[in-house]
Amino acid sequence: MRNKFDVPGRRGIMLGYARDRRGYRIYDIKNRKIIEERSIKFNESLKGSTYLGKTKVETWNIDSLFESTQDINEFDHKTKVNHLEISAEPAANENNYSIPFETLDDATNTVSDQIETPVDQMNNGVNKIPVRRSERLKAKQMSTNLACNVPNSYLEAKNSTDWQNWEFAMKNELDSLNKHKVWEIVDRPSKTKLVKSKWVYSLKQSNNGETKYKARLVAAGFNQIKNKDYLESYSPVVNIESFRLLIALASKLNLMVRFFDVKTAYLYSDIKETVYMLPPPGFERLVGDEKVCKLRSIYGLPQSGRNWYMKIKSELEKFGLT
Repeated sequence: MRNKFDVPGRRGIMLGYARDRRGYRIYDIKNRKIIEERSIKFNESLKGSTYLGKTKVETWNIDSLFESTQDINEFDHKTKVNHLEISAEPAANENNYSIPFETLDDATNTVSDQIETPVDQMNNGVNKIPVRRSERLKAKQMSTNLACNVPNSYLEAKNSTDWQNWEFAMKNELDSLNKHKVWEIVDRPSKTKLVKSKWVYSLKQSNNGETKYKARLVAAGFNQIKNKDYLESYSPVVNIESFRLLIALASKLNLMVRFFDVKTAYLYSDIKETVYMLPPPGFERLVGDEKVCKLRSIYGLPQSGRNWYMKIKSELEKFGLT
């Protein structure tokens, strides 16, 4: 029987952090269940095994998945895989969009462009040497120095000493947007909300120490109102338990796991709503007076993530994946 002088807390073991709110995931030793709490007092001098003792913990054996199936050695590991390739070139049967943005002369403003190494060409099974603390501090300092030189607006970029490099990066971005047919130049509609555009600049440091200038054009979608300018913005995220199960199965069956990244992924999706965006800062004269961009897809909109999910979902379903 407890009385008011007893310790109000109960013993537990920290398992991690809460998923949906601030707090910790705690294993309640007495009730033998996992709870989430915020008011926790830690005793770091003791280990979890001190409280658990010799308590038998039930474990899940992955071999049980195959008890009712054929032997694992009979699996054909050379399974044919259909690879999904998304071309960066526009489809030939798409509508012809009139994009008056001028292209860049290849003979001017040359900046080194490092080719990214594909995932399947990377060394597999090589143990990386741990980075020393001095090297980590040096890399952090280098990253900080790069961030100090990054402009926050088009005017800052134009007035900087690296203006030619930033201009080159912006024109490369516009060339990419034109290839993806991100917008259509139309007359400015009356009594319609127009979304502003913004340049986001960044500096990337390659392994050989060369600096690469990056510029991305995004829409200022923060002024859009839900249920008025767009309906849904939710896009599901893979469950971590499902991901761990797939990795465990791949390890058990000795299968190869490949990860890939889709460059400019959001530019492949389609927008259900009609969105008009003002021309990119610094390039208004190329569009003309009283002209705006009717968007098909772009970064910066609240619904961009969901639109990309719906696009990749429909493409994967064509291969029989659900």
